[in-house]
Amino acid sequence: MLIQPLQTVLQNAPSLSTGLPTLDSILDGGIRRNSILEVSFVPGAGSEALDLILNVVLEVLEAGERVLWIQMGSLFPIRKLVQLDRFHGPMLDQIAVITISSLAELTYLFSNKLKKQPRGQDQKYGLIVLEDLASLVNYSFHKLTKTFTKRRAVVTDHNNNLEAEKKLGISKVRLPRNPYSAADRRLHFLQELMLMVSSYNRTHNSVSLLCGPLNTTNRKVGKSNVTQTILQPMLGSTGVWLHQIADRFVIFKDWCRTNESAGLQVLPHIAVQANPRNPKTPHPTKVVVFSRSREGIIEVSTKGRNMDPETSTERKAGSEAEATTQPDLEGSSQSR
Repeated sequence: MLIQPLQTVLQNAPSLSTGLPTLDSILDGGIRRNSILEVSFVPGAGSEALDLILNVVLEVLEAGERVLWIQMGSLFPIRKLVQLDRFHGPMLDQIAVITISSLAELTYLFSNKLKKQPRGQDQKYGLIVLEDLASLVNYSFHKLTKTFTKRRAVVTDHNNNLEAEKKLGISKVRLPRNPYSAADRRLHFLQELMLMVSSYNRTHNSVSLLCGPLNTTNRKVGKSNVTQTILQPMLGSTGVWLHQIADRFVIFKDWCRTNESAGLQVLPHIAVQANPRNPKTPHPTKVVVFSRSREGIIEVSTKGRNMDPETSTERKAGSEAEATTQPDLEGSSQSR
């Protein structure tokens, strides 16, 4: 029996290509099997993020594998998919689309339907796309907060006090740590969901994509009362469930000078964080530029510009004209 190091086994494991050579190189050969990826996008770049996801879908379909698309917000983009030259009619038989309207349905899907699925080659899904998961999660727990309000009892976020209306004869009661508040329920659900998705990926050698828009929130700057608007990952940047995320992509648009064009063009960019599991440890963020074509998406070579923000000489020189506005994957964004 040959015993190999874990790193060697991971390098030799088959991976899924994204269709972009530079992006595959950043990911050490492509998207690793048995992994979960998060694909977020800034406002206005949703169509470009969909182009990237459909490109991965085509890679799976061309390999003869099946795709499961779980729609929780918008409908499955069938028109956009069939317009690509790489798509063929028989590929529709390899795609299954499921509509989920509640967290209970999503939990039942992974804990029962998919868990009891046979391990045969014709039954498993090589790719699972969870579209707009964050919207369903946020909406469901917003309804839970409203339910607490209708019951005339609210658990506050800061001190966990149960505040009842005065006509009940209770003004404020100090409670111990409540493990069933809305925030704790949300964290517990995400942790359980990621474990179920990871379990399916390991059993069937699959890849799961979580896609959705970045969240806009405000935070204080230092100790002052000044607030700053920032962009955060769609499900947040902290939590135990984050250890299940292998890679994180953020799609945004920016000006770029290419070899094919003499002037500047607005092209979609992919910011890649290869290991977001420890937010306290800085990880280099790579940027890949791409454009849309009839075949799907193609990589765009930049002219006289290093798109790596860690080694870019233009950033060190403080150039404002060519500075790229990129969302910070740790939960902040730079402004022009």
